[in-house]
Amino acid sequence: MLTSSYNNGVSETRAYNNDNTLASISFSGASIGNLSYGWDANKNKTSEGVTGTMSGYGFDVGTSGYDDENRLVSWERDDSSLDQSWNLSLVGDWNSYTENASVQNRTHGDTHELLTVAGQAVTHDAKGNQTVIPAILRPGSDPLAMKWDFENKLISADTDNDSVADVTYQWDALGRRVGRDDGTTVTVFVQSGQQTIADYTSGTAASSPTYDYVYASYIDEPVMRSGTGGNRYYHRNQQYSVIALTNGSGAIQERYAYDAYGGLTILNASLSPLTTSAESNRYTYTGREFDEALGLYHYRARMYDSATGRFSSRDPIGYDDGANTYAYVGSSPVVRVDPTGTVMIRCGCKGRRGIPDKDAYVDCHGNANDCCRRACSPTHRPDCGWFGLGCDWDIEGADSDDSAREDYDAACGEIALCCIPIPGGAVVGAASRTCFRGAIIMTRRGHAMVRIVSPSGKVFLRHMPGQSFVGKPMTCRGAQYYLKDIAWWGKLFPQLPLRKPLNTSSTICSPNCVWTAIRGIGNGL
Repeated sequence: MLTSSYNNGVSETRAYNNDNTLASISFSGASIGNLSYGWDANKNKTSEGVTGTMSGYGFDVGTSGYDDENRLVSWERDDSSLDQSWNLSLVGDWNSYTENASVQNRTHGDTHELLTVAGQAVTHDAKGNQTVIPAILRPGSDPLAMKWDFENKLISADTDNDSVADVTYQWDALGRRVGRDDGTTVTVFVQSGQQTIADYTSGTAASSPTYDYVYASYIDEPVMRSGTGGNRYYHRNQQYSVIALTNGSGAIQERYAYDAYGGLTILNASLSPLTTSAESNRYTYTGREFDEALGLYHYRARMYDSATGRFSSRDPIGYDDGANTYAYVGSSPVVRVDPTGTVMIRCGCKGRRGIPDKDAYVDCHGNANDCCRRACSPTHRPDCGWFGLGCDWDIEGADSDDSAREDYDAACGEIALCCIPIPGGAVVGAASRTCFRGAIIMTRRGHAMVRIVSPSGKVFLRHMPGQSFVGKPMTCRGAQYYLKDIAWWGKLFPQLPLRKPLNTSSTICSPNCVWTAIRGIGNGL
């Protein structure tokens, strides 16, 4: 996306760097404050600058903001009022958290559940759902007690430590939250797919919703709310976090700021802090819904706690998204998002959202150390099975200005082309320049299966190994692209072991290999 305009006179313009990372977001028609972004060589976000009255709420991570595994380890607000750092375990547990020089130690169990915070206990049920969050992690002086159903959905919460539920929740058969009762008001959430399109107060007529919501192409990108109080328009940063709410005439009603993991600050138009939203707005960090009574975010499948930087329950898809089932976005909170509460994704590149449709989720993240770059390098890389002598990347069907570097993070829905000079007589025959068409996807077991088609139509398979044991970085991590090749999708292919893709003289799979069905994600196929 380059530009967008609202009916209230506010417009937005986005500019991009040569590698398709977002350079800036400029707003006109309202004093929201323009945003600018810095990135390192691995496309980790290093800064977000803000102009105008919100200038102090930008951030910078400095030269040592990320560790060798591209995990965030330090973050500082531009006005120096908030300095955060993390001592991470191999799987991303916060062994300690430091805020403005105050250190908070934490302990974890064998399955990485949080056990103590500064000596105060965090308790869980038999399924690993948090049942008590201690007062030290709460904005007030009371702990938070929670109860869960048999599907690990939150059904009630006691916010004032009196053993009586203050809030209850209702869910439909598809696992969507459809109701909330705070003892005073029962709110009904009308769902379309995985989006809330209207709020009703229980008992009101169908023609009288409290609010209606309109979204853009990304699942967590509300653009307008109509209903009680008039129209409100949402304005967001690179990560889909709402930073301002304007009314029908373009006047700012509320502003929002966040720490690295989504700790929320609500401000009125004059920058005075608020304890609750005067606009009854719950769409904030990464476009997700904040529950003010609990201090938690609703991430569809799970509840997320910004004070601990983790989910309150285990990932319902198990270890598909990493070795730590409580971890949030692989300890990369200013780069990635997790709209479903199950799978982290990297925000999209130039003009793209990173997700092909509202119901499909896949991690499109590739980095400078992945096999795709190794395959397409100026030197011989036998560890990945290529013998290219120099090459370049392109994106099939893309505009000329979308040509990519060898470490390009391909967007979902694109097929990567790697053009490699091949010596005469080598496997695919003499050619001055041979382009291989590759589509990459991750299997359930964390291994990438790659299908490569030569110009002659010969099909090669390629295996990119994942972590060999917990805590060891992937030695040949594969970028993950959304697959469009229906002829290949859903078929069985060997997972281990595989031969090098250009080595056609040997079999692709030894007798004892494991066969894996590549599975689809979403409705895009």
